[in-house]
Amino acid sequence: MAGRISQEMPRPSLSTGELIDFVSRSTRVFRDATEYVDIARLAARLPVPELADFAVLFATGVNAPIIQVAHRDSDEEAKVCEVIETHRELFTHAAQRVAALKGTARSQWITAVTPGALALLLGDEPAFPRIADELGVTSLLLHPLNARGRVVGLLVLARVGDSPPFGARDLSTGLIFARRAALALDDSRVRSTEDADWIRGARLDEALDKWAHTFEAATWGAVILDAVDWRIEAANPAFARMHGYDQPDALVGRLITDFIASAERTEISRRLAENPSEPLTVEIRQERRDGTVFPALVSFTVVHGSEGQVLYRSAHLQDLTELRRAEARLQSAQRMEAVGRLAGGVAHEVNNMMTIVLGFADFLLRDQALGQEHRDDVEEMRRAAERAAGITQQLLAFSRRQVLQAAVLDLNDVVRGAAQLLRTLLPANVQLETNLDADGAWIRVDQTQIEQVIINLAFNARDAMPDGGILSLETSIKQLERGALQERIGIAVPPGDYVSLEISDTGMGMDPSTLAHVFEPFFTTKGVGKGTGLGLSTVYGIVKQSGGYVTVRSEAQAGTTFCVFLPRVAAGPEIAAAVGPDVSRGSETVLIVEDEEVVRSLAGRVLRDHGYRTLEATDGGAALELLAERAATVDLILTDVVMPLMGGRELRERLLALGIRVPVLFMSAYTGDDVMRQGLIDASDMFVQKPFTPTTLTARVREALDAARGAVVGP
Repeated sequence: MAGRISQEMPRPSLSTGELIDFVSRSTRVFRDATEYVDIARLAARLPVPELADFAVLFATGVNAPIIQVAHRDSDEEAKVCEVIETHRELFTHAAQRVAALKGTARSQWITAVTPGALALLLGDEPAFPRIADELGVTSLLLHPLNARGRVVGLLVLARVGDSPPFGARDLSTGLIFARRAALALDDSRVRSTEDADWIRGARLDEALDKWAHTFEAATWGAVILDAVDWRIEAANPAFARMHGYDQPDALVGRLITDFIASAERTEISRRLAENPSEPLTVEIRQERRDGTVFPALVSFTVVHGSEGQVLYRSAHLQDLTELRRAEARLQSAQRMEAVGRLAGGVAHEVNNMMTIVLGFADFLLRDQALGQEHRDDVEEMRRAAERAAGITQQLLAFSRRQVLQAAVLDLNDVVRGAAQLLRTLLPANVQLETNLDADGAWIRVDQTQIEQVIINLAFNARDAMPDGGILSLETSIKQLERGALQERIGIAVPPGDYVSLEISDTGMGMDPSTLAHVFEPFFTTKGVGKGTGLGLSTVYGIVKQSGGYVTVRSEAQAGTTFCVFLPRVAAGPEIAAAVGPDVSRGSETVLIVEDEEVVRSLAGRVLRDHGYRTLEATDGGAALELLAERAATVDLILTDVVMPLMGGRELRERLLALGIRVPVLFMSAYTGDDVMRQGLIDASDMFVQKPFTPTTLTARVREALDAARGAVVGP
């Protein structure tokens, strides 16, 4: 019996790489074969022994059905042929049944051959279990040969004896091989039959129908042009829509150059005339029916006949309007990002200096012996330092480098509060209107910062209405799909629910050139001394840092609308944690780690004046050396975030690794996005922003000490 013979030589299962190599090699072999019978023979021979112990191919043939057999053992191959020939009609009928099973022509996989499995697949025919046992078949794969929507045969792959059963990897490999074989057989049949011309014609008609549908449904513009004078013979709907026409037939007979912007028409006509037989791709401006123009990439192609003559020409057009808008917005974003980085660096240095000015001004003002005249001078110095600090905060907002104290708020409540303030600040000839969504517009923002956005935009609107007008504040909830704002802001936004805040005015509006620079820092249309040019850039930075988007619509003499989109959150308002007193004295020991000597000295003096004991270190490394000896005496570490050699974050991590657990209060002239984005501090870390006044510093130190009291400090 074949089963007994196969037990003496079990075949190993191939690796994935070997199966892939088998399929690739088979594809090359099919490509070189032309005769139908030869391809059928190869389709049975190639899977043996790599994929199966033996294979049987049933094919429709050119003139009559064909059966091909291949076995890894020549003696057994003869036996399989004899069995199939004896039961030829039975096997042919079964093959036809499997190939069209349920009309799906799906591959069938029998891991273990049993009478029940065969009956389910081939019907209640008692001969099949007996034949399978006689041939020693233990596992089967049956692949209908599908070629271009019809079945041309069936490939049966079998394993016998101790060969491993077919697995999923074998099934997929056999399926790919069967598809290659089916295509090769079908191509050979087309070449060999008397109705080859009809079949090729039918396929050509089908292909033409598909291309015609593609031509009609395409989103890019396409036209077919006369071979002689470049007149339009046919245009697709997209080309017509791009140029302001409802029907493509309205364009037939027009010169293709009629749709090129007049300033470029002569040059393109000349280039087409100089090389009428060569393709040409140009980026030009196209002209719509109403006279407006738009940028486009146009490719002119030439179709030649068998003797080199020009049969016809075509043109394909891609509207570049959105691409150019996106490029412009990207360039603007890159420019603003570069300015933002510069702003952050400048603000860092200014904040350090203003910390020193404010600190020493406070010392002078506490000197009772200071005369009133000198006291007034110091007050002016202090006010100037505070104004400088305020400008740096605006720079930091623009560059998105602030630390935001985010909380969940109802934007409607914020707008109501801001509206009450605005009614006292706006001139009488400006009418304030509010239209607030009633469903609770919950957002996670820093309340102070979002109030600043509203005030800045409102004041901007006030200045745009010197003769009075209407200022409108409106909130709503909008569900945005992916890309919903792309046309307005140039980038796709994440889909989801957004809370929208629209601030509109009926003022003088802005022309396109002004609108293009509206969010840039220091850009202003106001007179000298009437504006810093940081108001709208501050709005932009706050909104972006809050995870939102801001857009603007405006036309000269037609008013302006700013629209802020902020991600909506489902939760209600959060209860703020109670904080300690603004200013409090203490007797604890504070280690001050700061590389700027004057700031370090100032902080130490402030804390000592409030009863604290202080130690000082120039950087994280020096602090580690000091704490190695005196950690038990230190109650709090006040450390700058960014320092040479070792910053505040690394200092804390090194202390925890050494088992030294001392609470840490971070300080920095860099803030928010910079230090958090770089992982220098966490959102939950205690932090004091430079520049700080002595009052602010002592309050934050007291809060940090009180928060750490009784808590376990650890990683």
